[in-house]
Amino acid sequence: IFSGEVQYKLVLYDESEIIYTVKLAEPYPTVWLYTDNGAEIQKDSYTKGIIRICDPEHKYWDESEFEAPMKIKGRGNSTWERFPKKPYRIKLDEKAPVFGASRNKDWVLLANYSDKSLLRNTTAFRVSEICHMQWTPVIFNVDVYLNEAYIGSYDFTEHKEVSSDRVDIDTDAGDCYLEIEAKKDNPVWFDTPMNIPVMFSEPEYPSEELKNEIVAFFRDFESSLVSTWSADADRGYRAYVDVDSFINNYIVQELSKNIDADLFKSLLLVKRKNGKLEFYHVWDFDLAFGNCNYLNAHQGVSTG
Repeated sequence: IFSGEVQYKLVLYDESEIIYTVKLAEPYPTVWLYTDNGAEIQKDSYTKGIIRICDPEHKYWDESEFEAPMKIKGRGNSTWERFPKKPYRIKLDEKAPVFGASRNKDWVLLANYSDKSLLRNTTAFRVSEICHMQWTPVIFNVDVYLNEAYIGSYDFTEHKEVSSDRVDIDTDAGDCYLEIEAKKDNPVWFDTPMNIPVMFSEPEYPSEELKNEIVAFFRDFESSLVSTWSADADRGYRAYVDVDSFINNYIVQELSKNIDADLFKSLLLVKRKNGKLEFYHVWDFDLAFGNCNYLNAHQGVSTG
């Protein structure tokens, strides 16, 4: 962690040197996490503790310090299992407007271990705002300590979930929050006729009637795509999808060159009762912007 002026010396092939002076105006706010009795954080169950957030320069909000009881657990799949820098999910005991965002209990610390720039999620979320996606999670760069040990620079962001100020739908009325995700790690999922893996995020356990309704909707939608009446406004694809949201999502994914965007993973959809399918928000860009060396993603090949 550093601030002020930092000098970097670049030694060239002929042994000549160039010195760059970088001036950092202020440090990131700091998040301190303390688990009860220094307990180890688990992936599948919460550990109780305290969170303290220090922002003495008021970079993100007017509070210099915030402290609250919380619970914390690991999150992610490969990011939790394979990498030494772990991502976390935080649940406050009481709702709070952290960094001036809307009041909520649920927050996320994204590790971005694969993204050494630590900028890709932040950049993609900014593009999402420009494209007017229905919701863009607020995101803040922070330095994080766990039980007094520094564990790295993270993104502190809103958790993707159904709530009035995040994914604003009514699951009691039959609305659904869905995710295209190849890992199929939610309890209820299905493959569409075109082999697109779709999971139910909320409700996590839909009724059999609701599941059958969504399965049939995707079947009919995909049938419309390959039909002779595909362009018909009443019977074609436009009868099934919110076209503007699909266009906006496509722009974000294409500009970021997101390797996961090819109907593979981390694509979030909303289907309201008697409504159309909508790309509601975007998520997970640590392997975007050319930061991937498989499926030709580093060779400028479009993946959207």
